[in-house]
Amino acid sequence: MSSFRSLIAKAFLIQVVKHTIYLHRIYFVEGIKIAVITITTEKKFFIPKAKDADQAEEVWESVKKFAEKNLGWDISDRRIFSITYHKHGENYYVEIGKPDPRNGELVIAILDSVTYLVCTPNRGVLRGIPILVDGSELTEVTDFPRE
Repeated sequence: MSSFRSLIAKAFLIQVVKHTIYLHRIYFVEGIKIAVITITTEKKFFIPKAKDADQAEEVWESVKKFAEKNLGWDISDRRIFSITYHKHGENYYVEIGKPDPRNGELVIAILDSVTYLVCTPNRGVLRGIPILVDGSELTEVTDFPRE
């Protein structure tokens, strides 16, 4: 119950600082209702190490196509800045442009599909499949603003 209160407190805090916030999804995990909070950041869409917005678009599109080809899943056009999730008893926060907490590689993109896809150079960008994060593990998603 305390984690649910924490989630509600976090949602209230986000509203206070004037971010857009809405309930994204509701999951049932072991009979317990879990709400996923979605926020929109004020940061403009970017791809780490891209020299400009055009190159960022090119890289994002190529990562998206690579994931669709390798996984055989449709990938949405949703631009995700960060996710927070709970897996194997641990909480993880993943943000574009920062090292992934599980493999230490720079996070290039986070995609939304059948599941969430965390893309790093060796996991979904240049080779391999992305790090998979099931929607039932998610507690928070922060989107880039729609343009």
